[in-house]
Order: sequence, then structure tokens, then C-alpha cells
Amino acid sequence: MSETLEQAEERLGAALGSRWHGPVVTKAGSGDTKLGRIRKAWYSNGTLEEVICIAPGYTEPAPEVWPGPVSYFETPPEPEPPPSPSPDRIVKGMDVSSNQGVTDLTGLINAHQPEHVVVKLYQEVELPTFEGWSLPQLRSAIEHGCTPGGYLWLYHGINVHKQVTDVLQALTRYNIAIPILWIDCETYEGEGPTLAEILEACSWCESQGMRAGIYSGDWYWRGVLHEPASWEGPWVQYPAWLANYNGRMDFEMQSYYWPPEKVVGHQYTSTPFDLNAFREAFTIPAAA
Repeated sequence: MSETLEQAEERLGAALGSRWHGPVVTKAGSGDTKLGRIRKAWYSNGTLEEVICIAPGYTEPAPEVWPGPVSYFETPPEPEPPPSPSPDRIVKGMDVSSNQGVTDLTGLINAHQPEHVVVKLYQEVELPTFEGWSLPQLRSAIEHGCTPGGYLWLYHGINVHKQVTDVLQALTRYNIAIPILWIDCETYEGEGPTLAEILEACSWCESQGMRAGIYSGDWYWRGVLHEPASWEGPWVQYPAWLANYNGRMDFEMQSYYWPPEKVVGHQYTSTPFDLNAFREAFTIPAAA
């Protein structure tokens, strides 16, 4: 009659045991090979002598005790969940587009050692294409262990829903996940998006299930939108990635349009290359 689990543990002595969670043991030296999940095992001089296992077709507490020697192999352990991103940790980033002239980012990543790479996401109204530039740059960043990000250059006078939808659909088509879509607010041929267009682009983006943020600088709010300095404008509902070329990878910078807690990205150089500081929580993509 087989021992119960409690009897076997008492006989063999729990103090001598090594416990696994999930390995598989193969019984040796019998006519029919058995497989079971190890519950507890004991060694003698490095040799696995005796195991308590849950045999096929049994569930606890109905174990079998298999005397050794036995052979065994361990199933791979369950992977540890990734740590939650820190709201305080600063991550080095770089942003790229067709202006860099390369789709393979190996040289740039090796030179600047970013953890996060933000790629310009080309839309249908633009001559460089998503497939020709954005996609290979995103894939290159991922291949080098960087988290991918993306920004959309928002044009004035073009349907903002279509502009946002173009790039979101392209990301979905190629199964690329990014943590946030940055709405780039700058001038093109002397004009840039209005505040209404910016807010509508952000709102539409979030209605499609993608978090939205604003890339710009105080210069645009002051000189193009002619907004008075305020930390309470409607744009403050969205996180900001701001250009302020002080050469420091930190957040020791002053904005008259976003309070410090809303500034999660800082573009601190523009020459010879765009380098950035990001709050880590805004660099980790959701699962694609």
C-alpha cells in the first residue's frame, strides 16, 4: 500500500528536502516508464535517491513514492513578470525620421546608447512612406533592445481624424505597440496646427484606444498659438514632451504652459542629433 504524502514526508524528513514547482520526473528501472510532477525529492551524495511525485491521472493528495535511483528533467520555470515602470526613473531616448538618412539604426544606437527610440510615423499625405521609413526604423530599434515610440507630424488644414487613423492603422497592421502617440506641433511652410486641431487630434487618438501626448515647446504656444502663459489651459490634460536645448538629460527646465508633473519628455539636444530624457512609464509599450 502506498504511503500518503504526509507519511512519506515524515519518514524522509522535510529538513533534507529540495522542493520544485513543476518539474517532471521519469521513473527508471521499471518495465514501464512513468512521468510525474515532482512534489519533493531527496539527494544523497548528489544522486537523486527518492522522490514524492504526483503520478499521471492523480491529483493531490494522492501521490506515489518512487524509490531511487531515478532520472529526471526540469521543465522551464515560469518567466518572472517584468518590473513595473518607475514614474521617477529617467530613460535616455532619441528620435529619428527620414532626416537621418538610414533605416538601419545600428550605428546611431551604438553611438548614443538610447533605451527608447521615437520614430516619425509617416502618414498617407507624406512622401516618405510608413513602410519605407517608419517600419524599418521601428523594427531596427526593437532588434537592438530599445523600446519603440512614435510621433505624428500634425498638419494644419488636413482632417485630423484621418491623420491619426493613418498611423494607428499602420501600427496595427504590422503589430507594433507603442506606449503613446506624440502629436508633433510645429510649423510647416509657415503654418502649423491650431489649438483646436491639436486638441481634436489628441481626443480622437484616445478615442481609438491610444494614449496621446503633445510634442512641442513654449515657443509654439507663445509665438504661433499666441496663448498666454498658463498651467491651466485645455492642453494640460495631455502629457508633454518639450524641446528645451539645455544639453542636460534631466527635467530641470521651466515651462510656462505645462506644470512640471505633466512634462514627461525633454528633448535636450538638437545638434548633431535629437536626444531626449523620458519618464520610464511613458516608454513601455502595451502588449501588441
